Amino acid sequence: MKPVTAPIGIAKTARGLLITLPGRFWLLVSLRRAVKRLVAHEEPWTYLAPESKGVRIEQWVAEVEMQLAAESRRRAWSVSDAEWEAAPSAAAAPAFSPPSEPLIVNLPSAKTTRSTLSLLKKLEAGQVLVSTPDRGGAGALRIYVLRPSGRVISTRVARRAIEDRLVLPHCDGLFGPDTSQSWGFPTDLKPQES
Repeated sequence: MKPVTAPIGIAKTARGLLITLPGRFWLLVSLRRAVKRLVAHEEPWTYLAPESKGVRIEQWVAEVEMQLAAESRRRAWSVSDAEWEAAPSAAAAPAFSPPSEPLIVNLPSAKTTRSTLSLLKKLEAGQVLVSTPDRGGAGALRIYVLRPSGRVISTRVARRAIEDRLVLPHCDGLFGPDTSQSWGFPTDLKPQES
């Protein structure tokens, strides 16, 4: 059975906004960053936020609900309880079903840069290109890292390899290959017949 997260509750009181959180520490840290003068209330996981024009609680709730939905969707795509506990009686469902249309990957051309070819060699050796948000940025900036080595790849080189379709998306984003968060070397390259 998968745990169900309690929703975030907000109530307007005479002392400010009463916010009830599910029991997750990262939510509290995120709320403390969004609301500077946060005060603990009597009940566990309840907090009072002063009601002022500077507090954008609705925006914070929307961002957190998107993160929680993405986390629950990620968990739904990962292993099932039967697979996790290795129960022999339950049939394990595949964690990810590939898209029905084939993903088209291009071969490097003569115009492919040396740095892009170097990236492809590392991917062919078993590394995986992973996109992560920049911690210091506003969320729009992305950092590309090779896993498991942890080597940071230039954003320009990574974007060129992705946009030129030289790497295979792992389709681990919310909306298929276009929002993929990781890419690998296309191991099943077969020339198309004309």
